Amino acid sequence: MEDPWIVDRPLLADVCPAFARAATTGCQAIGRLDLAIELARVVLPPQIVSGSPASFSFLAYPVPRLTYEERKLLEVRDFERVQVPVGTGLIQLELDAFGKIGWFYVERLPEHFRTIVQGAQQHAL
Repeated sequence: MEDPWIVDRPLLADVCPAFARAATTGCQAIGRLDLAIELARVVLPPQIVSGSPASFSFLAYPVPRLTYEERKLLEVRDFERVQVPVGTGLIQLELDAFGKIGWFYVERLPEHFRTIVQGAQQHAL
């Protein structure tokens, strides 16, 4: 049996600490402490990051994932995008049907693009 607490993917905060700090600070500034806390447990799976330095998006999600029992207790809702201003840029966090982070849409934060791309590819080989 696989241990659900062991993550074989890098945490976003470990791979891209400046981006994770900026997103966390932005969530705190808009009063979304729940998302700020969740960002500490977000993993960056292997993927090709789409877009350009000016506008890009990527998949990243918190671990451990919800169990079947936890999902049954939560109310299913529409996907939601939360706008998180970061300096002159914007991070939109797409929340899934259970209110958990699932996707990042990033605008006007080109300084983080290369680090995100490298982080998403570092363990994909």
